[in-house]
Amino acid sequence: MKNEEIKTWSGVWWVCSEEASNENRTYGTLSVTDGGEMILQLEPTLHENSLKFRLSSSYTIWGIDKYNVKITLFNVYLKNYTSNNGVKTLLVNYMLVGEHVSSMDTPCFNCVTVKYSNLKDFFFVPQVQMSYKNDIVLFEVGSSKKDKLNIPIEEGTNWVLEGNYYWEAKTRCQEVIIQQDTDFSIECQSEKSITEFNKQIGEFSAFLSLALQGKQCPYKICFSNSSDKLHTIDFYYNIEKSDKCRCHLIGNSVSLKRLSIILKKWHKNYAQLFPIYSYLERSSFENNGTLGIPEFLLVEFALEGYFKRFHNKTKTDGKDLRKLKDQMRTLLDYYANIDIIAHLNLDINTIVETRDAYTHLFPDNEKKGCEIQDVHQLWINTEKLRILLLCCILDSMGFTHREIDTNFKKAPILNPEVYKNNIMF
Repeated sequence: MKNEEIKTWSGVWWVCSEEASNENRTYGTLSVTDGGEMILQLEPTLHENSLKFRLSSSYTIWGIDKYNVKITLFNVYLKNYTSNNGVKTLLVNYMLVGEHVSSMDTPCFNCVTVKYSNLKDFFFVPQVQMSYKNDIVLFEVGSSKKDKLNIPIEEGTNWVLEGNYYWEAKTRCQEVIIQQDTDFSIECQSEKSITEFNKQIGEFSAFLSLALQGKQCPYKICFSNSSDKLHTIDFYYNIEKSDKCRCHLIGNSVSLKRLSIILKKWHKNYAQLFPIYSYLERSSFENNGTLGIPEFLLVEFALEGYFKRFHNKTKTDGKDLRKLKDQMRTLLDYYANIDIIAHLNLDINTIVETRDAYTHLFPDNEKKGCEIQDVHQLWINTEKLRILLLCCILDSMGFTHREIDTNFKKAPILNPEVYKNNIMF
């Protein structure tokens, strides 16, 4: 990519494999852009022990650069056999700098620190105090244990939210920069694999995306071990940009103690919630401001899935409700004490007819004519279903109806009918 800073590591490289001897080594250069695009170029050699690769095969490659730093490359693929000058070009998906690890499924670390661009918008503890003394402005910078939220998410594993600060001073303090931020960490009693850590990073990323109503992705990941926390292992990957914070759906309406309980419940239910949440994310965060039939169906399917997984029988006095009309009515009644739901004005019959018509792609002559066809009305009803789905997800996380109502008002989440302008559609 243009205008991206490129880091390079030159050294010797070999395949880490039970089938291939690590005696076969080749010199080459690894380059990594800011966005995480990684390419390894191996120099041509006529030696019989040079590295040999097959197209469509994946490799783990170890390397040592000229400063004797260990590097591990995961999911490495041959881009082509050779270029005109005999250079082999390989594409790399993931990379560790500072350690040799045989695979991403190998238990090797017990701590990971993750940085997000917008995490401080969700959890922030001021690290800078300013005061005045006569004509002097005093800045006191520091942190304490109070800046740290430690959440035992499961036995032997803690999620940690911690406020911190960074400062930089130029010559004679002509310019002093102080930045305040928040880090997310996962700390384990025993060593875990990169795959296991990445799964939980994905869980927290989804939670943060829900809280800020925009997709949130890490921009830096570092692994370490409790025995030597100063020795950090940088993890490189294809970095996705985070969306700007749209609103604070989960804000200051809950105490830190309640936040711990909510995050525990999110983690506990995540396997069941993930398909539902992913439909919500695809229908809202990834549609680039447009909503149509696919987005309507994604939200509607997610609501049906939620009802079957979390609501049916358990919150219906044991009744097994199978019809969509009954399911929708039950959810609306259940959340009726939430102000926006009480005034949502959702036409259930129209929702059912629209779901049926567009799910089965009925030809025009087989449609009943009751389905939503106007683009603006389709957007309004999709947003109404999305609000109802947000209620369901927050409820599954342990929020009370009163807290959901408060969160919606503070965010704010508005009834889509207030948007009367059809021009954008």
